[in-house]
Amino acid sequence: MTDKKILTKPDDIFKKAKKLVESSQFILASKLLKEGQSKFPKEILFYNLLAQISLIKKNHKEGIIQFKKSLQINKNQQSIMYDLAIALSLNNQLDEAIIYFNKSIKSNPENHAAYFRKAITLHKLGELDDSLVCYDKLIELNPHFADVYVNKAELLNLLGRTEDAISSYNKAIKINPSSAILYFKYGYFLYGLNLLDDALTAYQKSLELEKNNLGALKNIGYIYKEKRNFSESIIFLTKASH
Repeated sequence: MTDKKILTKPDDIFKKAKKLVESSQFILASKLLKEGQSKFPKEILFYNLLAQISLIKKNHKEGIIQFKKSLQINKNQQSIMYDLAIALSLNNQLDEAIIYFNKSIKSNPENHAAYFRKAITLHKLGELDDSLVCYDKLIELNPHFADVYVNKAELLNLLGRTEDAISSYNKAIKINPSSAILYFKYGYFLYGLNLLDDALTAYQKSLELEKNNLGALKNIGYIYKEKRNFSESIIFLTKASH
């Protein structure tokens, strides 16, 4: 009887549904939220949580439907515009995703995450110059985000601007000099440019920062093999296999 009284209020329905989600009881949470929608069709929190449940279950199409219904009730939800854009990109609706990333940015011009994901989506669409503009805007907003410089480097390389790409990677390393993963990525990038000595240096630095970095050990072995230094190649490839 007490539970019935509690669940007559939208806020209590939402709180209970949220607890069910937190304990991974998605079917019960969805059922409760849909019952709540029928009683309170203008309660946007129900639509938003149902959308999140759908995304957790990889049902991107249903998540998109719920987010759009929420925005029909209240179009001034900057975070939901962003979440919808992510759902659309996950569902490979890239052009529409850009529309909602733009709406999210218009609502909050300093939305770093929206610029970042928009740049990635533009890259997927093959709109490389526009993607680069996004990364530059993001750097203007936050010049200390290493991943932006990494992504920008990959993009610059595709555009044939190799020196600029290397410079961008170096900026990322300057921001995060203790990242073994970053040095590993840089090594892979340089290897792709056939800069074997520079790639070797980057992999060695990655190995200094993470002693049991099997990927770095293996790739150092491959580089020594290409340089015909077979004794060193065997040492590193043997270490990588253990």
